[in-house]
Amino acid sequence: MKAFRRLLDGTFLPAPRGSISNAVKQASRELYLLDGQISFDRALLYANILSSMTPAQKAYLGDMKGNGWNSWPDISNYQIRDRMAGLPQGRPWR
Repeated sequence: MKAFRRLLDGTFLPAPRGSISNAVKQASRELYLLDGQISFDRALLYANILSSMTPAQKAYLGDMKGNGWNSWPDISNYQIRDRMAGLPQGRPWR
């Protein structure tokens, strides 16, 4: 990204052949690793949430499945705000 930005700014210094390609490959590798870690963490979080649910909670969600969102219970913004009031916002889950 820095190399492309420097190219746009006109501050790009010629580099040995292939070094930009290698830098792009390395940056892509890091992004794929990060994406994989995010996906793994999300799956782990969902599994932990599901395993912590009571049978009644699972049944409640099961009743919502396959019927479309119009069949879901009508919950007000106040109810959502009240339930989220004690939850951490923007912090890592670990």
